[in-house]
Amino acid sequence: MKKCMIALSVLLLMLLSVFAVGAGVVTTAEPTNGSTVYIAGNPDMFPIEYYDNDTKEYRGILPEMYRSISEKSGYDFSYVSAGEKNEQSRLALNEQVEIVSAHEKGSVEGAADEVDLTVVDKDGEEVTVSIGFTAIASAELKAAIAKGVEGFTASDILSYSAASAERSANMDFPVYLIVIAAAVVLVMILLIILLIVGRKKDKQRKENTLIDPMTGIGNEAHFEKWYNSFISPDSSVLYYIAYIGIDVNRILQYSDVGTAEEIQVFAAAELSSAARETDFCARLSDGVFALAYQAPTDELAREKIDELMEKLNGFTSDVMVKYHIRFYAGVFHLDSPNIPCEKALFNARHGYFHSTENEIDYTFTDLKLLNRTNYVRSLQKKLWKAINEKEFKLYLQYIFDGKGRKVCGAESLSRWESPEDGTIYPKDYIKLLEDAEMIDQLDLYILECCCEHLSRWRETAKKNVWISCNMTRITLSDPAFMERFKAITGKYTFDPAQLVLEITEDAFSGSNKQVINNIRACKEMGYRIALDDFGSGYSSIRDLTDYPIDIIKIDRQLIVKTKKERGATLLDGLVKLSHFLGIEALCEGVETNEQMAKAMEADCDYVQGFLLSRTNPADEASVDRGLSFVTAKDVNDRAERLRAMPFAQGRKPSAPAVIPAPVTEPTPAKAAISPDKEIMAGGAVFSYYGELDKDGNRSGYGRTVTDLGKTAYEGMYSGDKRNGKGTYYYKDGMLCYSGDWDENLRHGVGIGVSAKDGSMHVGQWENNKPVGTGVRMTAEGKISFIRQELPDGGSVLLRTTEDGNLDVVKCDQDGNKLSQSTLYLK
Repeated sequence: MKKCMIALSVLLLMLLSVFAVGAGVVTTAEPTNGSTVYIAGNPDMFPIEYYDNDTKEYRGILPEMYRSISEKSGYDFSYVSAGEKNEQSRLALNEQVEIVSAHEKGSVEGAADEVDLTVVDKDGEEVTVSIGFTAIASAELKAAIAKGVEGFTASDILSYSAASAERSANMDFPVYLIVIAAAVVLVMILLIILLIVGRKKDKQRKENTLIDPMTGIGNEAHFEKWYNSFISPDSSVLYYIAYIGIDVNRILQYSDVGTAEEIQVFAAAELSSAARETDFCARLSDGVFALAYQAPTDELAREKIDELMEKLNGFTSDVMVKYHIRFYAGVFHLDSPNIPCEKALFNARHGYFHSTENEIDYTFTDLKLLNRTNYVRSLQKKLWKAINEKEFKLYLQYIFDGKGRKVCGAESLSRWESPEDGTIYPKDYIKLLEDAEMIDQLDLYILECCCEHLSRWRETAKKNVWISCNMTRITLSDPAFMERFKAITGKYTFDPAQLVLEITEDAFSGSNKQVINNIRACKEMGYRIALDDFGSGYSSIRDLTDYPIDIIKIDRQLIVKTKKERGATLLDGLVKLSHFLGIEALCEGVETNEQMAKAMEADCDYVQGFLLSRTNPADEASVDRGLSFVTAKDVNDRAERLRAMPFAQGRKPSAPAVIPAPVTEPTPAKAAISPDKEIMAGGAVFSYYGELDKDGNRSGYGRTVTDLGKTAYEGMYSGDKRNGKGTYYYKDGMLCYSGDWDENLRHGVGIGVSAKDGSMHVGQWENNKPVGTGVRMTAEGKISFIRQELPDGGSVLLRTTEDGNLDVVKCDQDGNKLSQSTLYLK
């Protein structure tokens, strides 16, 4: 094809030599008038544009095109500094011209906004010929030229050729002969154009395979191509490879595809802006980018990536801000020549992984990090053997009551006791098991170890101690989970309430119905559910009302922050919140006497931490010496405390438990036949079944029924009035109030439900009005706010926001706001 194009080009030149393709555009060395458009021509780009030394004019196809545009638009065109020397660069830089005519694209400094004309073959390489504009060119002129180029057709060549021939002053051939010759030229040009366009399209197709369609920057193939052709062995020491990524799956968990694309397009723009002439970037995959950049020192390399990460994480996307989703990076220095692109990206990627795990913006991959990476990879190869040969061992950390006196439970943990590498901690193998899709095997193996220990403890001092067993989201999302769970627990004998399934913080995030169904199925079988790391990340206040949770494990960061008054207030508020919902609270990470005191002040049900117990092998009996374990009486007292909580666990908001459970109703034989007393109230007749004093007044336990047979009140009476604990209902049977009464008035602790919208108040009441400490809920059971009365007469208001976080407002005795802060629970 190349030889064919050369032959056709020679033939074309021979035919073109028969006549002169002229141009009527005036050629001057100086400006002619103030409205003329000045052109810097190319004297040596025959036949597109060339300088005819005989006529002292520019000739060729482009001059004719300018003449045509002049006739249609009214512009006057004039070539400046016409001659055999190419003056395009000088004229463009000095802004003496508006147009830089035919030139190789990108070759003339000062010529911008280039319009492509065609592709020609030059020394075996394809070169794009363009028209460019300088800074003084107007937008209207650019549009006129672009329109002229766009409308430039093969038929125009024929007409331009004929017109030029007629204008030639030195014409030696008849016009008809020149027209015939021009027709032949046209055929040749068309053939050449077809060949060029075909090759151009092939080239474009190849180039398109190197472009990322979403962002418009290069893709992985583009990055590898530039890496191999741009970075030489001599220059490699100046280059740093940055591997930059964001968790697109988390973005999609809280938002949509459009948001994920918007964030990535923004990142691509920032990377392109940061890349200098010697740098290049690409989008490698969904949410993953690479940047190769030069820096003379490590310090300057750090400054550049630091500045870039600040810009990337400064993007004001709602999903990034609300859910703390960030870009992270790993950087690898090409400190030796001939490092393959794949290896450079591989090394930088491990720095990225280290950044994500430690939540730092970027990490430079060094020898120490690479050695650790090799260590981790060696562990990967041993996972199957470790699982099959039960090299993972059960460890326990004891959990104490809120006073730190008796052992109530234990959290199950694991250690990999490797014959080759010794004791390996979870931080080194949990992620490996998840990546290898083997984490469910470890979860269920530890579950069986826990069941086996609970069964063995039945005849020991630890017979009333419970064990919490961690279950990951991956394990709980398995449709066969319940079948596997029942097969394991069914082999052992113990009270189901002694096995607590500890759910990791992301179990309730997203919309995996299988996870929720499996959790609820375990709850229905009598097993208890604990929510881990509450207040740290994924967990939300809404989880407490939407899911069957028995225990919240308050993240250790909150107990650490109790050094400040605000932190102590938050801890106190979270514990009270859980108690109002019938949920027990466990404080993790208690390591000092001061933290223990704060947990006790907040009335935590359980405490856990190194201050009270280290993590030890489950079978190490020596750790039990000197410890006291809960008794059956302690367990019963705990159950009574739970029943006394305002909002009993497991009951829907529309039918809350009585506070506490009512005294057992006496059932005298006559109560089933006729009422003990009839009461007139507001023109209606009520029947009373229950105890009477010597004067015939309602006294003790009783039940008042409407004439329609519906219970109006059930509970304690004294002096013919509601006194003590009882429950009052609206006429339609809906709960009105359940709790303490005083002379027919709501007074004390109770739950009141609004007949208007079904909302409820749980907490303190006085003379039929909610006062002091309490919780306000919607009809759906969503918490609106919590009010905690302080000893100084002031109060703290904990109010849920629309996104599930917690506003904390402190007020003085008169209700004036003193301070406000937000606890992010997402």
